[in-house]
Amino acid sequence: MEQVIDLVIAGKSAESLGERTLRDYRKDWKYIVTDLEKNYEIETMDKLSPLIFRNDINYLKYDVSKYDGHKYIQSEQGIGLSDTTINIRFRVYRAMFNFFQREDLI
Repeated sequence: MEQVIDLVIAGKSAESLGERTLRDYRKDWKYIVTDLEKNYEIETMDKLSPLIFRNDINYLKYDVSKYDGHKYIQSEQGIGLSDTTINIRFRVYRAMFNFFQREDLI
């Protein structure tokens, strides 16, 4: 999965995306990879399916601890991410998968 993000970053850099956007792509990809490895033991892209992404949305919305792993904020902030946060993450994933499709990688 690490090769996947490297490929996206290289392609999106060539498209002149900003450094902050590229950094956010890496950060959001790290979140999904962590979730997939933890909840599904998925290590390659060919194992992904729409059902897994739907389940991940529910996991983020109802089960994940807010600010889990944050450097400065304690994780006792509650359970479940906001719809806005989830939508931002999945907008990044959608852009990545659109890139894969355009490049005939999937």
